[in-house]
Amino acid sequence: KTKEKDGYLPFGLGDWVYWKATTNNEYTSTAYYYLDYKLMARFASLLGKDAAPYQEKANTLKSLINQKFFNAETSVYAEGTQTAQALALYLGLVPEGKEQLVADKLREVVAGNNYFLDFGLLGSKTVPAMLTKYGYIEDVMKMITKTEAPSWGYWVETMGYSTLPETWTLSPKFADASLNHVFMGDVSAWMMNQLAGINHDDSDPGFRHIRITPHFVKELDWAKGEYHSVRGRIASEWKREGDKVMLTVTIPADCSADIVVGDQTETVSAGTHTFSYPV
Repeated sequence: KTKEKDGYLPFGLGDWVYWKATTNNEYTSTAYYYLDYKLMARFASLLGKDAAPYQEKANTLKSLINQKFFNAETSVYAEGTQTAQALALYLGLVPEGKEQLVADKLREVVAGNNYFLDFGLLGSKTVPAMLTKYGYIEDVMKMITKTEAPSWGYWVETMGYSTLPETWTLSPKFADASLNHVFMGDVSAWMMNQLAGINHDDSDPGFRHIRITPHFVKELDWAKGEYHSVRGRIASEWKREGDKVMLTVTIPADCSADIVVGDQTETVSAGTHTFSYPV
């Protein structure tokens, strides 16, 4: 039986292996408790079962979270950490119409920390994704290309790691943590989803319909990625050529895709397609 306290979950690991900023465990645990019920409602619906009890519980938890942890005047969740702001957006907890304000506050917190990350497991999955979703991909690039700790760039450029360590910094004896620990490696998924831009479509699962949403960030001259889906190979590659960016995408047989660049959307069928965009 779940050990709730006034409807909240007062325990959990929370934003595990954080840097300095700590995020309220009751907030993070109850937020994922909400996700559990949202998923159960979805599963029940897909299976032709009664989803109402799960959805009602999810609605109750969402209300409780916003009642206790959201300051509507300042757009701050919990302690206002990078993780707290991003997690609310990622899980869909933010009251309708307040999403951009919460994202703006997230960006403000990141910029105020000189674009250094300040989170653990939960933030590593949610902060880059939510900054990008709400228009701040250049801020993400500043964050992930830092070469001082804490950063992913520090692992690669300064420490020379070829695998992902368990913590942002390790002791000289490497005795405190694993050197092959994927759990803060969601930045790799971010590169695939946001730089190469390969994404599934929630409304048409199984990659029957694909969303290609690349971002031509100024720090890069090219990016490419591919994913071997259940329906075949999906590929996306872009590169700068003079005053243009050339984008080439490959879509598997019997599939379709939306190619979304800025405010432009092109819908294509299977095959290889090339597009040109001014920069």
